[in-house]
Amino acid sequence: MLLSKYKPSSLEDFVGNKTQLFQIKEWIKNPSKPLLLHGPPGCGKTLAAEIIASEMGLELVSHQFFSPEHIEKSSLQQSLFFSGKLIVIDELDGIRSLRGLADVIKKTKHPIILIANDIYIQKLSSIRSKCLAVKFSKIRYDSVQKFLKNICEKENYEFDEPALRQISMSCDGDIRAAIMDIELLKPSITLSSLQFAGYRERKENIFTTLKIIFHSTDMKNVMTALDNSDTDLDGILRWMNENITHISSEHVAEAFELLSKADINSSRIMRRQSYSLLKYNRDFISSFSLLNPKKSFSPYRPPRFYRASSFSPSLLEKISSRLHIPKKDAADYFQIIRSDPEAFSLFFNFTEEEIEEIA
Repeated sequence: MLLSKYKPSSLEDFVGNKTQLFQIKEWIKNPSKPLLLHGPPGCGKTLAAEIIASEMGLELVSHQFFSPEHIEKSSLQQSLFFSGKLIVIDELDGIRSLRGLADVIKKTKHPIILIANDIYIQKLSSIRSKCLAVKFSKIRYDSVQKFLKNICEKENYEFDEPALRQISMSCDGDIRAAIMDIELLKPSITLSSLQFAGYRERKENIFTTLKIIFHSTDMKNVMTALDNSDTDLDGILRWMNENITHISSEHVAEAFELLSKADINSSRIMRRQSYSLLKYNRDFISSFSLLNPKKSFSPYRPPRFYRASSFSPSLLEKISSRLHIPKKDAADYFQIIRSDPEAFSLFFNFTEEEIEEIA
């Protein structure tokens, strides 16, 4: 997999944000307060912490799901095989509750790095003032293009410069996203292949995430796509549920079985408030890469959950009040209503405009 094969192993190989790397190294020498790394996805925040910990002989203790008890325990323990520890709490802005984090910051005996995309959201306001903030910038497109060209030359891929430039500019500074595009298009990265497969307009595009989930044959590639998506796992599962039968007629039973397991796991998470179980939903989704995915590309349809929100409130209100159901479930009955519009028009007291809207 290209992402792991060309992952920088030293600061010299790091692309962009050189000043920020220097700031992190200087901070580790005297970590008087926690370090808060922030910036857009794919610009190297987590990777920088990993490389610097390795080069400075520190044991890296990384947490993606915030548990005060677990982090406090690991932060108070001495490192057995290294000269010290570096505590990293990643994806801070995506964690639902940060209760107890301030106490962990006060008690820890080791330097602690917090990582977030956007540090100006409300729930980080109390943490922000207690940290030294270092902002990572989007990687310049010409630096991304140079890096991609090096990969293509080493792998002997067919490529042309305009295609690499297009990928580098459309990845919006997210070098991981650009490498995943190369992974999907290999061994021919040309303008014609870009036009066929479509290219990344924005990192947070759900369609790019679905493209990788449904068409990649590498589980690690899918996991990276999930990390790189601004759509949460529940939203991604809704999109997948809507598009499985639309994309391919093969392995439908196996695909829905994976979705059902993810749904059961989501129920457990909500019932027990145990968000550490989210990692299993990632595993279920990434397992789609083992189902011999379809190689051609098709348009994706939004879930009914989102399509329903595009209808007028008065229409959804009539259905929900007449059937005594929540508004969010009203759109599920549109297919039945379409079977006999006149009869249901009388039943729900629809106007002509509302009947046309449903049709």
